[in-house]
Amino acid sequence: MRLAGIDFGAKKAGTTALAILENEVVIVEQCSKKDDADRWLMDKVEQYQPSIIAIDAPLSLPKIYSDQSVEGDYFYRKCDRTLKAMSPMFLGGLTARAIKLNRLWKRKGINVIETYPGHLAQRFDKSNLRYKKDKKHIKYICDQVNLFHNWSLKTPLDSWHQTDALLALSGVYRYSKGLTESYGTADEGLIYV
Repeated sequence: MRLAGIDFGAKKAGTTALAILENEVVIVEQCSKKDDADRWLMDKVEQYQPSIIAIDAPLSLPKIYSDQSVEGDYFYRKCDRTLKAMSPMFLGGLTARAIKLNRLWKRKGINVIETYPGHLAQRFDKSNLRYKKDKKHIKYICDQVNLFHNWSLKTPLDSWHQTDALLALSGVYRYSKGLTESYGTADEGLIYV
C-alpha cells in the first residue's frame, strides 16, 4: 500500500510538498514557485497512486455553515480549538482548494484524511525546541521520524514544507495501522495525529 503526506501551501508560492512512502523508502518532492500547486498535486497523485493521503489543510468548515439549526463557532471547528490549529476561515482559499482536492480524490477511491504536522512534531521533538526554529534542525526532526518508523529518505530534506510533508506521512502511516488519535467530531471534521 502506497501512502502520501502533503503539506499544502499557497497556490503559486512553491510551498506545497508531497512525501510518498513505498517499501520503507520516502520520496519527497516540492512544487516549484509559480507552478499551480493543485495541478502539480493532481499529477503527482496520478503518478504515485497512493491508497491514503494525509493533508495538512482543513477539509471542512465549522458545522454552523452546514447546519444552521445549531449554535456554534463561526471561525473554528472543535478539532481546531483542541489542537490550537488555524481557523479554516482564516485560511480561506486554501481551505476551499483542499476541500475541492479531497472531493476529486475521493471520487477516484482515495481515502483522504486531515492531519496536523505541528502536533505530530511534538512526538519527535518533545521539548519543542527545534521544530521550525531554524533550518539546521530539519535534519534532527527527519532523523527522529525515520528512526521511529525505520524509514530511509531517498534525498535529504531542505525545507520545513518538505519536513511537514514527512510528518504528514507519519500521520497517515499511523492511521493506516490504526494508531492515530482523532480530534474533533465526525459531523464537523476530524484531525488525525
